[in-house]
Amino acid sequence: LGIEDTVLWLGGDEILLEGDVDIQRAAGAGLRPAHFTTESLRVYPEREYAETDAPVTYRSTGLVVRALGIRAYLDRGQVELPARVRATHQPQGTR
Repeated sequence: LGIEDTVLWLGGDEILLEGDVDIQRAAGAGLRPAHFTTESLRVYPEREYAETDAPVTYRSTGLVVRALGIRAYLDRGQVELPARVRATHQPQGTR
């Protein structure tokens, strides 16, 4: 997790990350490595959940997805991209 500008603890169970938010997930059992970037992200650590309505870029092996907003269920390794989703896929072995 990399944050270039601001981290605000909003009290209770909410953290607001603002600026160049850069999140990376290592490959794991059944999971590809993933890289997310956005300008703002609200994180709820106790719920293992994060969200934003800001533009998001998701990169993984052979895949680039741009969307408006994200809902990340961190405990499940699952994300939802709710709006304006555009993806580019390049199969492995092609260039």
